[in-house]
Amino acid sequence: MYFDNDQPTKQLRLNSCMIKIGFDIIIFILTMIIQQTQNLSHTCTLYLLGSKHTPSIKYELELYRLFNPIFLHASVNHLLCNTLGHLLLCNQFENQYGTKEFLILYFSAGLFGNITSAYYNIYGTSVGASGAIFGIIGFYSASMIHIKPTKAQITNFLIIVTISALQILDPDSHVDVSAHFGGFIIGALFALTQYKIWQGYSIFQ
Repeated sequence: MYFDNDQPTKQLRLNSCMIKIGFDIIIFILTMIIQQTQNLSHTCTLYLLGSKHTPSIKYELELYRLFNPIFLHASVNHLLCNTLGHLLLCNQFENQYGTKEFLILYFSAGLFGNITSAYYNIYGTSVGASGAIFGIIGFYSASMIHIKPTKAQITNFLIIVTISALQILDPDSHVDVSAHFGGFIIGALFALTQYKIWQGYSIFQ
């Protein structure tokens, strides 16, 4: 399989990325309903639904807490920012490289981002798909070494990177930087395996 920029990337179509956005919205609504009906705090509700909580992962072996956070969001703003990332970058990646490739990279980056977060934030709890999205960012960042991006790809990339940077630099945002970093590393590693791209080699084969 060759990685190139000849495939269409602009159209919005029903694919796994769009389905993921739908799941995120539904789960966020359910989170709010559970919080109100059970009279729980927002943090307790997220914990009940499987937020990343390092002590529970380490001592109770609740490994699902490395996966569930990819579908959970802390606020409307959090959900909107990640939805924008899905629309501008993840959807573009899936249209360009395929559903299988997108799912492999997306969930690998999300899982490793949460593992990284659990390692560095030993008492913390967190939610969100930012690690998975940063896997896509990492892939595009590293792949620019070999593949010239289109203007649309550069624009989408800069929009998401700028928003992410502003959030990370905001001291009141409580962004889990380690999860972002872990996802970014996985994405970059996936792209760097494409050094043999001109011979037709791909990690996704």
